[in-house]
Amino acid sequence: MRAAERRAAEAHGAMPIRSTSFVSMLVRADVVREVGLPIADYFIWNDDFEYSTRALRGRRGVHVPASVVVHKTRVLGSTDADPGARFYYEVRNKLWMFRRSRSLAPWEKALYGGSSVLRWLRTGIRSHDRATLADGWRRGWRDGTRFRPRPNAAALAGLGRASEAVEAVEAS
Repeated sequence: MRAAERRAAEAHGAMPIRSTSFVSMLVRADVVREVGLPIADYFIWNDDFEYSTRALRGRRGVHVPASVVVHKTRVLGSTDADPGARFYYEVRNKLWMFRRSRSLAPWEKALYGGSSVLRWLRTGIRSHDRATLADGWRRGWRDGTRFRPRPNAAALAGLGRASEAVEAVEAS
């Protein structure tokens, strides 16, 4: 984002972003047609990170702090909160993203990759169940390096009209 664009965004109470959460993310339809849909196999971890960086690569995105969003969860947590068995998805999906996605430039992959390793270490140090995290890391590493996400049509097959709608969007 150029300095003039940054100032214009800030003048309207916004700030530039490179990625965002799905919670309250708005994406133009022409961008969805160009970059495709979110990858279903990323659910439940890093799906929004991969998709938002893919949608914003070479484009402008802004965060509007004045926007109000209600995101009801049991516990509000940080990215390094102890995830338990879900750590598998964090590792697998990040490896998929860094190895296979075109959402980040090579220098961004190095930056985000280093940040992820540090966060994984902090998570492990703070965990009360390191055995579960270690198992998730091993399985996530294995699957993240040996496999790739399935096409959405395969991941969402058998859902009737929803499957047909996904296929139609991705065919266009």
